Amino acid sequence: MINNKPENLKECIEILENTISKSDKEKIKKMSQLNFIVSQHFGMGMDIRNAWGLWDENSPLIKYFQENNITLHPDDYSGAILKIFYRYLQGEKLDFNNPELIIYGEDLYLKRKEIDKIEKLNISKKEKQEKKLEILFPDIEKRKKFKKILKEKVL
Repeated sequence: MINNKPENLKECIEILENTISKSDKEKIKKMSQLNFIVSQHFGMGMDIRNAWGLWDENSPLIKYFQENNITLHPDDYSGAILKIFYRYLQGEKLDFNNPELIIYGEDLYLKRKEIDKIEKLNISKKEKQEKKLEILFPDIEKRKKFKKILKEKVL
């Protein structure tokens, strides 16, 4: 089904656009994003993982992801590609010059950038962890719940 090997996200979308029939694209548009991604995990998602070399660390697509600070499991890469294709079919404008933003979404992308800055600070590991949690959980009550869960899992 998906024999050409893309080297970046834009090529992924172009290949899917040219491979999937118009009627199938119309069906996809009518589905919810979650339903599409879940229903295609073992179909189109598996085709993408296998044909595009998402299990191979030396594949051009994996190298592209790594060069753009995107490190996922092959299942998650294919899920992200399906999600982006779905968004493309819905007419969403995608900035292919910023793949990290496309993959992670704006909120998580910005949080990751803040966390990267924290890693560079000359403070203790515990202080870094606390600052990261503040970014991930701005609501203090949610942060407390998360910390409690962490303590329970560690003990």
